[in-house]
Amino acid sequence: KLRVVDSDLGFKCHLEEGVDIIRSGVGALVRVKQSLHESSASMVTSREVLDGDGSGEVKAYGVSPTFCASLLHEIFYLLEFIILMACFIPTFEVFQMLVMRSTSIWLVGLGIVVCIMVQSFVWAVFLRTLQALARTTLSIPLYSTLLNFNYW
Repeated sequence: KLRVVDSDLGFKCHLEEGVDIIRSGVGALVRVKQSLHESSASMVTSREVLDGDGSGEVKAYGVSPTFCASLLHEIFYLLEFIILMACFIPTFEVFQMLVMRSTSIWLVGLGIVVCIMVQSFVWAVFLRTLQALARTTLSIPLYSTLLNFNYW
C-alpha cells in the first residue's frame, strides 16, 4: 500500500511497495525504496536513490534504473526515425529512374503517379510491420487492432 500526502512526485518515478511519501518531493526518473517523512532531502533528484537500509540517508548512485529505461526508449525512437527516413529511398530511386530521365510530359506524369503508388505501398508495409511488432510485444490479438470500434 502506497501513501502520498502533500508531496510532489516527478515524471516516471518508481515507488517500492509500502513506501510512504509525506510532505516531500521526488524528482523525475527516481526509484524510492524507503519512506520519506518531511525528510531533509525534500527534493530527491534523478541521480539519487533512497537506499532501503533504514538509515534514511540519500545515497547517490551513478545511473538510476528508470534513467536506463528512458535511454532505451530514446534509442528506439532514434532507430524508428532512421527506419522512417529509409522508407523514402525506394520512392526516390523510382523518381530518379522514371521522372528525371523522361523527355515527355506524359511520362513525367505517369512517373509521379508510380512514385505515389510506391510510397503508399512502402508506408503500408512499414506501418503493418510496426503494428505487428507492437501487437506481438504487447500480446494484443489481431482482431482488437483491426476492429477497434470502442475508441470513442
